Amino acid sequence: MIKKLDKLIIKSFLGPFIVTFFIAFFVLMMQNLWKYIDDLVGKGLDLITIGKFLWYISSSLLTLALRLRTAGRDPARDAPVFE
Repeated sequence: MIKKLDKLIIKSFLGPFIVTFFIAFFVLMMQNLWKYIDDLVGKGLDLITIGKFLWYISSSLLTLALRLRTAGRDPARDAPVFE
């Protein structure tokens, strides 16, 4: 049985975690897309091929985005305040 305090801590953690994770993931995805844009443009590739490329790149970027999310945490600021 999950206690009310546990639910509160989980809810207060998941929102910022998900938002900052997807921001970091988007930035890393755009960085890789711009790195390989010269190789992709002008080749006549369809959207499915470009989507596959982004899908394969995203497997390595997921771990980087998770590391960036957890490295930027400030435990003193993220800790719940009880009065």
